[in-house]
Parts: sequence; structure tokens; C-alpha cells
Amino acid sequence: MFKSKIENHLILKKNIIFIFLFILAFNGIIYSQQYAITVEKLNVRENPDKNSNVIGSYYVNDTVTVFSKEGSWLKIKLNNKDGFINAKYVTKIIGKEDQNIEKGFKSGFKKVFFNSFIILCIIFFVYNTYKKRIADSRYKSGYREGKISFREYLTYGTYSLIISLVIGLTSGIITWISTF
Repeated sequence: MFKSKIENHLILKKNIIFIFLFILAFNGIIYSQQYAITVEKLNVRENPDKNSNVIGSYYVNDTVTVFSKEGSWLKIKLNNKDGFINAKYVTKIIGKEDQNIEKGFKSGFKKVFFNSFIILCIIFFVYNTYKKRIADSRYKSGYREGKISFREYLTYGTYSLIISLVIGLTSGIITWISTF
């Protein structure tokens, strides 16, 4: 019927870990790299192998979004299918952010921290709102809303900040390592 504080704390920890992993994966997709094709025709293959089946093509000056790198092959999406292109036939498109000295840790941290902080604040406050619902048959909806104290807002905001810092630091370290 009623869960103990320890059970609630364990559930909250599990949810925080899940949210951390979700945001880390989500930000990796959002901040994928853009590349330009440098050859007349570039075949997109099913697997990272030159003998794999061709599923499509790109032409000179087309741009592609690369999601990951596997050896000398880049993983892309073509018509909602995963495909692979050889990295030696493309060049990375360098935007303003990449032209700055800010490479590695700092840019990885900045990209992820703010987004994860906002997402976590929203998730924590929505969770807290639903947690405060009190069963009451006198109301049409079957429950009444409990009040959220300033202390709870401050607590969940602090949780969001700490978790966002960990996510940002992790992303920054990963970005920094990828510069080697």
C-alpha cells in the first residue's frame, strides 16, 4: 500500500540513472557531424565493407549526417535505413563553432549541459507534480493536487544541476578523447 522512504529513494535512483543514460544517448544523436561528398558518385553500402550491397548513392557536394565511425567507414542514414560510406571520400563541414579554438572538452560540455539541465528540470518537476496527487473521491478527477514546497523546488533543481554536470562532464571527456 505505502512504500517506505528507502523504496522510494531506490526507485528515484533507478530513474535518475535511466534519465542520465537516455540524455547521454539522445545528445549524441543531436550533435552528429555533417560531411560533404568529394567524389562524383559515392555508393552507400549496407555494411562497412567494400563488397557489401549498395543501397543508394550520393553525389559531389551532397551533405550527409554521420552518426558514428567504424574504422574507415562512417555510419549514416539513407531513406530511414542505416548505411555506410568510406571516410576517405568525404570531408567534415566545419562550422563557426569548430573554427574556434574551443575544441575537445569545452565544446562537448557546452553542447550537452544546458539541454540536459532543462530536460531534467522538466522531468523532475512533472514527476513531483504527479507524486503529489492525493486520492480523493470528492473531486471529479478522483484526486486533488498537493502543494509543492519551495524546498522541493530547490531540491529537484539541485538534483537537475548535479546530474546535468555529470552528463556534461561525461560528454566533454568523450569529446576530448575523440580529438586524439
